[in-house]
Amino acid sequence: MWIDRFDLKLCVNTVAPVDDAADFPLSIYAPANGEYTIANANANANADYTLYLTRDGEAIWNLTSSPYTLDLNKGTVSNYGLRLILQAPQTATGLDEALIDAQGETRKVLIDQKVFIIRGDKVYSIDGQIVK
Repeated sequence: MWIDRFDLKLCVNTVAPVDDAADFPLSIYAPANGEYTIANANANANADYTLYLTRDGEAIWNLTSSPYTLDLNKGTVSNYGLRLILQAPQTATGLDEALIDAQGETRKVLIDQKVFIIRGDKVYSIDGQIVK
């Protein structure tokens, strides 16, 4: 796995967060057809952030919760990425599931008896304020 930046294949890269999120596009090389597992070795290191695996820019898995297994063909794919998101305060586990299920659509979810609106990778309060 690597990040294409500056005409180089980087294994380490720094990206400035925008709206409490940072996206890292990944290229992944599979030496043979098969299943490959991506895991977050530092899942418990910082509870303030959540790491998502993305495909085509959309969150598909919360790597902070558990590893994800990909079924890849031999060769290189470049439509995956990583998204690091600052946790919203007082969030319940259901918020992560709602973000993954949103698939670019606007969703309303009830968390701790409060309504939140999820649109893309942003979470808003019922009055339209971005939740940090």
